[in-house]
Amino acid sequence: MDQGDFVRHRARAEWGIGQVLARANDRIDVQFAHGLVPLKLSIATPFLEKVSAAEARAAGVVSTTRRTGAAKTASGVRRAPRAKKVVEPEPEAEAEEAEADEADE
Repeated sequence: MDQGDFVRHRARAEWGIGQVLARANDRIDVQFAHGLVPLKLSIATPFLEKVSAAEARAAGVVSTTRRTGAAKTASGVRRAPRAKKVVEPEPEAEAEEAEADEADE
């Protein structure tokens, strides 16, 4: 199982289809609909079944390769969310606002 693969847990059918987010050593993080599930590969491998991307899409599973927010991965490292892009107003718009403010006074 590699990062980005879709899987199903045979013993937990209620979890549905999940996507592998991270893999490190003997640990794997799988994002199922109900939440992130860290699993120990040596125990979970017999229960995990790889699912095609087409089957995952048909089941309504959305790819989670682009995540937001800090999350602890299989390697134990927390990743910070990306900074939001700040949009600066255009200089022309600032000048027009300043003129409108002066006209109001």
